[in-house]
Amino acid sequence: MSYRIKEQFLQGKMGAEDSCEDFIVVDDNIIAVIDGATDKSGRKFKGVSSGRFAAETIANVLPSISKNITTPIELVQKMTVYLKQAIFDELEEGANQNIDFPSLSFVAYLPEYENIVRVGDCPFMLDGLLNDGGKLIDYVSSMARANYIEAGILSNEFLEEGLYEEDYGRDFIMPILKKQFLFANNTDSQFGYGVVNGASVPEQFVELFSTKNAEHIVLASDGYPELKPTLESSEQALTKVLKEDPLLFREYPSTKGLQHGQVSYDDRAYISFTI
Repeated sequence: MSYRIKEQFLQGKMGAEDSCEDFIVVDDNIIAVIDGATDKSGRKFKGVSSGRFAAETIANVLPSISKNITTPIELVQKMTVYLKQAIFDELEEGANQNIDFPSLSFVAYLPEYENIVRVGDCPFMLDGLLNDGGKLIDYVSSMARANYIEAGILSNEFLEEGLYEEDYGRDFIMPILKKQFLFANNTDSQFGYGVVNGASVPEQFVELFSTKNAEHIVLASDGYPELKPTLESSEQALTKVLKEDPLLFREYPSTKGLQHGQVSYDDRAYISFTI
């Protein structure tokens, strides 16, 4: 199965790629978007954020490990093993292992298997049909943040303009965000979600979608609040969001909003191709 790349784009929320936690991988065996999870602990791995460490670690090996799999699920298993080893190589002996390990979401097209495989919340489009991959725990946290910000503004506790310097809403939900890792790959909770973090990913969190007879595929990270069939239209939708609701608590509730010095509220990656 052959493919032709139409468009691709990558940009960090600060405008540069060197701190970006999103990656795009293009190889004969795989096309993937990887989204490193935003760090909440401040812990560094090899001098970079945990999200960048996880995403870059896997981006570097994805072309090679994708050549030696027999099923899409085996790809996730190999990613998990490799990331686990990379993480423990960086941890000091005796370090507390009950922490939020470096983790990532990803969505990938596997030409040989005519499948899209996904773990986490990266959106994709298949012949114009959107699958946004959103998860319940993010929705709950986003609405809690929005509620807190609205209440704070109405009570004159703080000014909306000040939220560009300090996001009091995110501060409010930070205790939840710091414990969110407890739901990672957890099948016993309604808030459970899939993520590649070095622990085994239950098969129910490994999503497979057939691409047979498909012609056009778009893969992206969740830095695009409204994914569209073209890069231009996706960027236009993002610009609209950042103009109408830059703090992302009214029309487009999120766990974080735009801060001073940022070009967007999150890193973003986009790749479009035909098959």
